[in-house]
Amino acid sequence: MTRCLVLGATGYVGGRLVPRLLAAGHEVRCLVRDGAKADGLAAAGATPLAGDVLDRHSLDTAMAGVDVVYYLVHSLDAPDFVARDRRAAELTAAAAAEVGARQLVYLGGLHPERDEDLSAHLSSRCDVAEVFLTGAVAALVLRASMIIGTGSISYELLRHLTHRAPVLPAPPWLDTRIQPVAITDVLHYLTACAALPAPRRGTVDVGGPEVLTYRQLIQRYARITGLPKRLLVPAPALLTRLAGPVVDGLTPVPGRIATPLLESLRHEMVCHGVPVTDVLPAPPGGPTGVDAAIRAHDPLAATAAPGKPGTDSGPVLRDTWGLTTPARPDDVWRVVAGIGGDAGWRVPGLVWTALGLADHLVGGVGLHRGRPGELTRDAVVDCWRVVECDPVARRLLLVAELRLPGRMWLELGVEPCDGGARFRQEVLFYPHGAAGYAFWLAQRPVRPVVFGTMARNIVRAAEREAPAPTG
Repeated sequence: MTRCLVLGATGYVGGRLVPRLLAAGHEVRCLVRDGAKADGLAAAGATPLAGDVLDRHSLDTAMAGVDVVYYLVHSLDAPDFVARDRRAAELTAAAAAEVGARQLVYLGGLHPERDEDLSAHLSSRCDVAEVFLTGAVAALVLRASMIIGTGSISYELLRHLTHRAPVLPAPPWLDTRIQPVAITDVLHYLTACAALPAPRRGTVDVGGPEVLTYRQLIQRYARITGLPKRLLVPAPALLTRLAGPVVDGLTPVPGRIATPLLESLRHEMVCHGVPVTDVLPAPPGGPTGVDAAIRAHDPLAATAAPGKPGTDSGPVLRDTWGLTTPARPDDVWRVVAGIGGDAGWRVPGLVWTALGLADHLVGGVGLHRGRPGELTRDAVVDCWRVVECDPVARRLLLVAELRLPGRMWLELGVEPCDGGARFRQEVLFYPHGAAGYAFWLAQRPVRPVVFGTMARNIVRAAEREAPAPTG
């Protein structure tokens, strides 16, 4: 067992690395600034410690007795991120040397040689790597190309812009070559660092099996997710500096973070140094291809299963209703499990009929296809198909088979609460391009009428239809 400290454990990569290290049998500590996020780490089996990488005392405390230190911190949201990142790296390297840590692991970014005019973002990555490589503790720097996985900032920029803008400006850097790597492969390599038989000092390059341009990646993403081919209109490079506000409006990435990243896109991110597999074992089955990486993280990909999207599923929109009731959980579940078909959906009939007619008009299945006596996986319930029906957990998950510009799920769940029950109903929608977002926005006044009424009437029916107490 290796004692690991993860700095940046609440970030995109760190949050996924911690459970993998734990599953591999390692002891994991995490230095966190946000106490609200510490509970999740503790629940996973890690030991969260309050502190900051810019505070030497908290670093010393967190590193006591640690073998491997993972440095996954980047301060792109700060205006002085270059100075902050270098200072944090210096403090981390000094603290690791003080406590006698065996190995430092830093996830940086691929970039051309240092003598090129690098962007501030990539130059900062080089500075941090240099601090660690010249320190007293052996440091292994993993220089990764664009990471494909929902939550990766560069990938989020690409996927949201591709989804929401059928016409995109095409500055010259759109023809820059990159070597995208799947997040699962990156996590595999990082986890393997904890099992190195001896400390390693040096730099390795982490990329996928395919080299392509940003232009090609945009069109590849559109094809795999079923979007029309995007129209890319030539634009001057100057637009990159003005793109912050546009990105702010079209993606979940704040403009202040996107701007330094966009300025780095002119640099090729292609492996040219020591391959990571010279030092660490390759993923089982080999590196993940671009298509497979996209499909693994996108519910609209051609081969994606219709299950409920998780935290890695991208721009999922949702409405949630939660109601408490004195009715017993089993009574509420009985109503949930009997929904659809002749029993209806506990909503005004005219509303349901209008929705069905609208779906028929666009060539859909409509709303009234009936239902079987018992709900099982893949059973048809009117316009829905059962993804999961768990009477023990009292959970029903349905996926819509309506003609929609995206994919919609309906989840209904019941749990005990204060002698009664709590009923939770959630509508999730994964938009398909700009039309999907427009649909969700246009349906805003309708959803409370349909689904809000449904939730209230399910609870009322459970209270009304509950068996009378005996004795």
